[in-house]
Amino acid sequence: MKRKVPLEEALTKKLPERAVQLTLYLLREGRVQLRITKPRLTKLGDFMPGTGNGPNKISINGDLNPFQFLWTLIHELAHLHTWNEYGRSVDPHGKEWRLKFKELMQPFLDGQIFTPKVTKKLRSHLQSAAASTCSDPELYKLLSSFDAQKKSYVDEVDQGEPFILKGGRMFIKGKKLRKRFECIDMSNGKTYLIHGHAEIEMRTEAV
Repeated sequence: MKRKVPLEEALTKKLPERAVQLTLYLLREGRVQLRITKPRLTKLGDFMPGTGNGPNKISINGDLNPFQFLWTLIHELAHLHTWNEYGRSVDPHGKEWRLKFKELMQPFLDGQIFTPKVTKKLRSHLQSAAASTCSDPELYKLLSSFDAQKKSYVDEVDQGEPFILKGGRMFIKGKKLRKRFECIDMSNGKTYLIHGHAEIEMRTEAV
């Protein structure tokens, strides 16, 4: 049977050292169950309100680097606090959630946990009222730069060049429409709009 890892031990492996105790306090105060999951292509984390007498739950992708993991976890904790106060009466990423996110992040930004460059970018992002790192390509790439392995993204691929999206599907990159690119799926010939900061596994020489 797989051993259940104590919460503090799990956080110590996933977070910057200076962030562990404060994050542990926030999780215990919120009485929320944390689950660290396998990588998911569609999201970095999520919050699920408890049903019946069940606990509220937060899940975070286990492949995130410490800065990404912390940022995503506080994002989801802000959803928890917003839900506890307002329930379904407010927009999930509305002004109430944004104010709570800023409030919860402030001690981490003041605590010399992130590098100066990251701290500056995070403060700017919080002022922009964006919902997530994925809505801010510059922030997403900055946080991703601390990954053990360098990542490549769709917006780095030349138009007309084939690439394999993370997950294994092969596309040919087309023209840009705002923040997304028209890309042809080589398996079915259909065109899909793919965000420029979507991660790719590799470029291919020929199709």
